[in-house]
Formats: sequence, structure tokens, C-alpha cells
Amino acid sequence: NELEKARTVQTKVSTALMLKGVFDDETIIRLCAQALELSDEDAQRIIECREHSNVEWTDAETGGDA
Repeated sequence: NELEKARTVQTKVSTALMLKGVFDDETIIRLCAQALELSDEDAQRIIECREHSNVEWTDAETGGDA
């Protein structure tokens, strides 16, 4: 069921973002990538892009729940 799968992914990503203060950003990105069924290579590209852009996550980007 696609709706159930989407809800599961949303829950996993939300949980990962709630752990933002516990784990480093790289771990959070990897957890979100796993929830979205992305490859390790995709997760690494996301991490590298973020490092090159020097962007800090804000509450707006994480939905304000963090």
C-alpha cells in the first residue's frame, strides 16, 4: 500500500530530524536517505553538497519541529 509506505517514510524522516541535536548532521542525512530508500552514494552526494554550500539547517527547513 503506497499510502502506508509514505506514512512510514514520513515517520522515519520525522524521527531522524527530531534526533538532530543528538547525532551529527551526516548521521541525520544518512538516516533520512535510508528512510527514502536512497543509496549510500546518494546520501554521500547530499552530504558533500551540504558541506560545500556551508548551509546551516534552520527550523523552517526542518518543519520547525526540531
